[in-house]
Amino acid sequence: MNTFMSAVVVNSKGRSDLAKLEENEMEEAAKKALAILNGKVRKKYYHISGSSVLEGDEMGKDYLFEYTDEQVAYIKQVGLRLYNQEFGCVEGEVGTFSEVKDLHELEGIDDNLDKWVINPALDADMLVDALDLDQVHYLYEFTCHAYDEQEGKMLKGRTGNVELSDEEYLWLLTRQIYDRKFTFNKLLQQKPELAQKIISQLEHCHYGYVLDHDMPYLIQMNELRLDVENLLGSEL
Repeated sequence: MNTFMSAVVVNSKGRSDLAKLEENEMEEAAKKALAILNGKVRKKYYHISGSSVLEGDEMGKDYLFEYTDEQVAYIKQVGLRLYNQEFGCVEGEVGTFSEVKDLHELEGIDDNLDKWVINPALDADMLVDALDLDQVHYLYEFTCHAYDEQEGKMLKGRTGNVELSDEEYLWLLTRQIYDRKFTFNKLLQQKPELAQKIISQLEHCHYGYVLDHDMPYLIQMNELRLDVENLLGSEL
């Protein structure tokens, strides 16, 4: 009886020591993940919305456009000035760019505003109504590999961008550092809501091009792995 009880105590202590070790390793991985994110040069995207230019299309359109800090400052300053200049007498002047509406009505007044905002929106069949330059969005690259069951082979991977919060990307970085063999399959088990978010965006950001919906597929977290490899090198 005493021997049995001693074994239980030893096993319990062993599990406790293992849990503490895993906790320490996870904390260390989290610190490395934060260092990666803080040092990562990321493209900044901003939400743009408007109405369709297509006849009979009543649905609103939403996109994320990439801008540099310099472009953001320019669009805010010039867009606000031109809006008040063109419509201030009738609509009343506004004090901030976030109050500017119907940006497409400023077409043809400023070359840069046309080049960066109005024309790209028209290329996407949209008349710009609003551009939110106060909220930054970050996109990360994932690759989908569809499997052709009839041919019995994997098709060439197709890349898409997924928007993730800093907290979500930090979680993924931490897991990849902690577990060198962390894959999207493990993500499905450990954090299914995040995996579903990624799948949903990949299915719709380039509908019909990223994923073939009648085929099974796997998802590769290539930008995430590259970020970790740049930190750990051959350790990954």
